[in-house]
Amino acid sequence: MTKQMELSTSEEQQIESISFILVVLIVAVLPLIAIPKVVNTPVNTSYFLDISGYYKLVFLLVISMFMLTIMGFKAIARKQHIKLSLPLMLFFLWVIVSTFFAEDAAIAFTGYPLRWQGLLAYFCYAVVFTFVVNMLKPRYVGKVLVALFISAFVISVHSLLNYYGFEPLNIGLKYFFDAKITPTLSRGTLGNRNTAGAYFLFITIISLVMFFKNKGIKRNILFYLVLLFSYAGLLVSLTRIAWLGTLCSLAFAAFYFRKDFRKYFKKIIIVFVSFALVLVVLDITGGGQITGRYYSMKYQVNEAKNGNMERLGSSRFYIYGKAFKVLADNPIVGVGPDCFAYYSIISREEYDKHPELNSVGYFDKVHSEYLEYATTMGIPALIFYLWFIISIFIPWLRKKDEIKPEMLGIFIAWTGYLIQAAFNFGAISVLPLFFVLTGLLKSGLVNKNEEEIIQDTENEVNNVDLTCEEATTDNTDDKFSLT
Repeated sequence: MTKQMELSTSEEQQIESISFILVVLIVAVLPLIAIPKVVNTPVNTSYFLDISGYYKLVFLLVISMFMLTIMGFKAIARKQHIKLSLPLMLFFLWVIVSTFFAEDAAIAFTGYPLRWQGLLAYFCYAVVFTFVVNMLKPRYVGKVLVALFISAFVISVHSLLNYYGFEPLNIGLKYFFDAKITPTLSRGTLGNRNTAGAYFLFITIISLVMFFKNKGIKRNILFYLVLLFSYAGLLVSLTRIAWLGTLCSLAFAAFYFRKDFRKYFKKIIIVFVSFALVLVVLDITGGGQITGRYYSMKYQVNEAKNGNMERLGSSRFYIYGKAFKVLADNPIVGVGPDCFAYYSIISREEYDKHPELNSVGYFDKVHSEYLEYATTMGIPALIFYLWFIISIFIPWLRKKDEIKPEMLGIFIAWTGYLIQAAFNFGAISVLPLFFVLTGLLKSGLVNKNEEEIIQDTENEVNNVDLTCEEATTDNTDDKFSLT
């Protein structure tokens, strides 16, 4: 019996370790993958060298299979319960339904080339979320964040090199493929500046909260360095909507820290001064690229005031106009996951009306996660997804007890991401991280509920035992009355 217990404990420890490694592979290794793959787009057929998308999906799919295997072993061999999220399952089921009615079933299944946000990706996201909720123990959260910070540091340095016009990956690409990445359009191994902005929002806010809450000198230095480099990565992404999401997260953080303002005053000054210096240095040395984004936005606002609303947000409102027309025609099942490109081809008349779009053939993303879910997979998919998000956001917002620093940082950053997602698109480089962090938040709620249930059960048992003792002492004829 003792040997069986020891074997069971050892097996459980191995599963915990493997689970931790798999999650680390998602948050720290997947964003770093940059392997060339020649792909062609079905709309306006063109060939591209996909460096930061295709093999990320392959890697994610392989890891998801391992995760499914471990959860299957837990459910079948160990006869343990696997907790599922009802709204997420309904969302994924609707993705499947939408795939059957898609404009291009093959694209709906795999995702549009370079983007890869099809049925396969959503399946992996659901698996990753469910795995984190069920398999990753709370004591590993800090270690997962350390792995994330190390990976983010590498990507931030790479992004800074891109900002200054240098792309290290071009050394190999030129030799093997006679091709090159344009540094002004790419950031690190994330593939796209918008994607990089969303990614660095997470790292900046989490490291900021950890820096404020931590008391150890060595760890504070680590968090401070990660904060500076991730903030630099955020700035050089040149993504205004990610900057806005970060500002909203900072305002949210200020709300949580409002009672301890004096306690964190010195650190607030350090962060404020550091942020200002980094901003000034990067803008001056980068030829005014950062302030240029402000003037670009100012110009677009003036154009909107003059009646040209569609230019606002780098032509986002033009895209939204097309998306709403598609949604009106396909409100229930959409046009299929990642199939928006088939309905956003720019005509000659539109080129004449919008000369700023001369270099664009079509838009393959809606540039709003929520509108894209509705447009490509139907309004029910958006409802299920919002239900899924709200089911986690509201309980965390209502939490009154002390929140651990790492979980508070994740929640605030997660909220900022959701805000910027209204005007940005999800990508294979960031969404796996998003669903891991969402799983951690859900796990925090589940574990807390389980602890409360266990505590209530123990209290009830103690009360029953006490009542039985009193009944036995006072009147032996009533000893079975509790049944």
